[in-house]
Amino acid sequence: METLATLQTTLLDQQNTVNQAQVEDIFTQLQTEHAENQAEFWRIETDLNNLAFPDKILQRHHTTVTQYRRKIEPLLKLLSTWIETQDSAVYQRIVTQLATLLDTSTPQWQEAQARTRTVTREPFNTVESLEKVFPTIQRTRSPLSTLQNLNDLAAHEEIQLTPEIQVLAQELDNSSVAIYFWVRNHIDFVPSYGAIQGAAQTLKSQRGNAFDTASLLIAL
Repeated sequence: METLATLQTTLLDQQNTVNQAQVEDIFTQLQTEHAENQAEFWRIETDLNNLAFPDKILQRHHTTVTQYRRKIEPLLKLLSTWIETQDSAVYQRIVTQLATLLDTSTPQWQEAQARTRTVTREPFNTVESLEKVFPTIQRTRSPLSTLQNLNDLAAHEEIQLTPEIQVLAQELDNSSVAIYFWVRNHIDFVPSYGAIQGAAQTLKSQRGNAFDTASLLIAL
């Protein structure tokens, strides 16, 4: 989205004296990024097919790709037309579409991440460190051996217990604290909804949304 913001700034700042060469350079950069995104979409779809993911997940992927194309491809077409014709009406349509795209393309998580936060303390890593601050806290623990809890941790289409996941869990000493911090520090957040790629692909790509990250945490 940085390239789109640069284009918007260029068009608004220059207005009636737009530097066509500069816009053409940005247009070329957008085309390159679009081609790279298309290749990435294809790679993800190939991985989903090779790993035999359910049709529901493939449909979500296709929906995401369709939504992306509906946003970016009309803009590229307008830019191409304006470069050829210098039509002022096309110019106004480009400015309007950029404003709409940029207004809907900054997710709340990114805005929150940009804010300055004051950290008052480090997170609790052990029960002992928690009890030092909250000595009277009452904790209720459900026995892990109950059938319900075991079913929650069982492997299924989204929580695959692959050899790679089992090896990583062993390297982390099967420690829930170590596993949590490994996932927090190594898995990049992707803003999307629903279980899309499951635990195995999340570990492989080292990125995923909240559902995917939770699946990897459970698998580990």
